[in-house]
Amino acid sequence: MNISNWEYDFSSLPYWDNREKTDVTDELYESTHDFCLLNYSISEVRMLDFRGFLALFKNKAAPQLVFNCTALNFPKCTPFFAESVPFCAVLASVYCEDIQKELDVTLIIDLAKNRFAFAPLHQSDVRELHPMTEEKKGLFLLLRDGSKRNVTKLTYHPFDKAAKIEDVAIKMNMFGNVQIVPRLGK
Repeated sequence: MNISNWEYDFSSLPYWDNREKTDVTDELYESTHDFCLLNYSISEVRMLDFRGFLALFKNKAAPQLVFNCTALNFPKCTPFFAESVPFCAVLASVYCEDIQKELDVTLIIDLAKNRFAFAPLHQSDVRELHPMTEEKKGLFLLLRDGSKRNVTKLTYHPFDKAAKIEDVAIKMNMFGNVQIVPRLGK
């Protein structure tokens, strides 16, 4: 199967078969570092609220799935791609058992080190990815409310943990900084 010249057996992805039950779309975003994000099986979950699942592939010549996350939902939203290194950020929603509601988070993906992290978003009626900037090579800052947050200091997890995410926990340190921590199943 071919999507935007990425040849892969996409039907092997979890929930790909949702297209047999309802109208779905897929959106592929390509990086200049020979990887892409595929937001797939996007369907309407609530009125005018479209979400899908995320798969990350590298090597367009012979695509390899390196990250797949189905515990999170991914709204239609253009991701941030770094120019100097294989690094990206994408908007995601995840259910938080602690507060019994869904949270919007920024999923940070560091392809060079095969790891991911979450950065919390301020909740608002506007669902959008906070802008990011690359201050210098490898130093990324999340811009929010006039402040900058160094995302290299977030707690990162190896890619293989993404398939085990069940929900997230919210932790706050003594300085009032919120941390999103994935709860992992077996």
